[in-house]
Amino acid sequence: SAAFFKALEGVDAIVDEVSAPDPTIYDFASFLSTYGLTKSSGLKFIKNKMVFRIDFTMGEAMQSLDWYESRIAKPEGAVEGLARVVNEDGSKRDKYFRNIAKGEGVDQVL
Repeated sequence: SAAFFKALEGVDAIVDEVSAPDPTIYDFASFLSTYGLTKSSGLKFIKNKMVFRIDFTMGEAMQSLDWYESRIAKPEGAVEGLARVVNEDGSKRDKYFRNIAKGEGVDQVL
């Protein structure tokens, strides 16, 4: 565990892909708890609030991740969504990625 977190010391942003049975309730506190971290951690991605997930866009009835349903057919959406969260660029489309460290929730795609 110590070696893992040591390796993450210079990391600017992280994509958390841990399985969440209900992504609508998985948030920054869930992330911190899962990895045994606190908000006061010295890790760069914690201090700068750059913790992303791939569950921003959900399928019908919030039962599936759009990431697995349309990303391969529309890779430009993945690139644009990642650019939005990494660069904090509101002009980019909200697609796939959300920043849980900044309180972003999930969105349903019909």
